[in-house]
Amino acid sequence: MLLQYNKITIDRWVKSNIVMAKLGISPGTLQNFRINETIPYSKLGGIIYYDEEEINEILLKNKNFFLNR
Repeated sequence: MLLQYNKITIDRWVKSNIVMAKLGISPGTLQNFRINETIPYSKLGGIIYYDEEEINEILLKNKNFFLNR
């Protein structure tokens, strides 16, 4: 089934505007992230989609911890 494969549903995929808002970045920065393979994506019919869970994982992996705040 197209909408569900290995428990991955279409609800998990978001468009560029959602990713830009979540990360607080510009369209150019998001494009650079795609080019540099910083953020994985899928393209279907000219529309770019991002796996929201992977975006969250990237945020967690790059989280800064400050000691003695």
